[in-house]
Amino acid sequence: MTDQANFDVTEINGVTVVTFGSECDNLFEGMLAPIQDRLLELGKTVDPPLVVIDLQNIKFMGSAFLALLVRVSNSLKARDGGHFAICGMTPFCAAIFQKSQLDQIWDIFDSVDEGVKQMTSSTEPGS
Repeated sequence: MTDQANFDVTEINGVTVVTFGSECDNLFEGMLAPIQDRLLELGKTVDPPLVVIDLQNIKFMGSAFLALLVRVSNSLKARDGGHFAICGMTPFCAAIFQKSQLDQIWDIFDSVDEGVKQMTSSTEPGS
């Protein structure tokens, strides 16, 4: 593991997908500095404001990372049509989301494809 956390940003069918690299397997407060500003900016500027965060490479996370996700989610949801979802969680991360009840406020999917499909179908006219 390096001490530089990073993520890739891609777009699939109008949905922005954030995928954390394998060097992000443990996301605690000390690792957030390199990604915090980028993620917050993304939440404020991505157009359309549809974001799926892929956590498949994250094995452990701290409360500061959860707080960062809340801030990004709030930025997106404050925008017209904004939507935020999580996918690809390990069992440990899923347990954290359940205990913190974040699984009650965010859509959670098994895969990026499921998240993208749900977001694109919910933004189509008449859906």
